[in-house]
Amino acid sequence: MSDAPDKKKRSARRQRSIYQVHYSIKRKEEMTARPLAKRPGSPEVTAYHQQVAGHTSSEDTKYLGLLQCSNGTILKPIIKEAQRREVALYARLASATEPDLLELRALVPRYGGTTRYGF
Repeated sequence: MSDAPDKKKRSARRQRSIYQVHYSIKRKEEMTARPLAKRPGSPEVTAYHQQVAGHTSSEDTKYLGLLQCSNGTILKPIIKEAQRREVALYARLASATEPDLLELRALVPRYGGTTRYGF
């Protein structure tokens, strides 16, 4: 037991950047992810609702999660360097002629290439 008085519990402070502190700039809550621009003649793109094991979108990130075209194709955003290597692997498997890679290709999803969407 201590004879020191109990301290009042304070709520956690929101972290601010030094720029906000120095210039007294208030934090803006703004939407960072914008809807995808639809190309003429391209299929409709919506959020993929049968999502499993991560890759989901959330309100506090810019990540959109997996998407699905109206033609049934699943789109996975490529953001990190590791995902670029994953694309390189799928591209290599798609054009492979070696028996080992042909065997592996039978076990992975069909690769349909990459599509660039801009905002």
